[in-house]
Amino acid sequence: MRATANAYVRVNPLDLKDLVFIAYGDAGWANTPNNKSQAGLAVLATTREYLNGPQKASLLEGKSYRHQRVLRSTLAAEAASLDRAHDMGNFMACVFSAMTFGYYKGTTGTPMYTSD
Repeated sequence: MRATANAYVRVNPLDLKDLVFIAYGDAGWANTPNNKSQAGLAVLATTREYLNGPQKASLLEGKSYRHQRVLRSTLAAEAASLDRAHDMGNFMACVFSAMTFGYYKGTTGTPMYTSD
């Protein structure tokens, strides 16, 4: 606790009109016992201005995990971690939309917005 006494997580206020979710994933191939791969993901909320340069963001999810199966290459480990990060980012965006917008309807495919 003493070593990280000055560490903190800040939740920044963001304009809902420009809100975007960004998901990052990364992996290390065959770097754990039994040649399994370690991976991690982070999902952030920020605004569209991130396209123009660094912006304030709020960390919504951060996770380190071990892939459940042995992957055959670095590319496979990276792809699997990016796939999981994408799924988590999409899930969090859908949950946020359902909580924020009364007209949001999630679907099995692309999310839809209706006024019905």
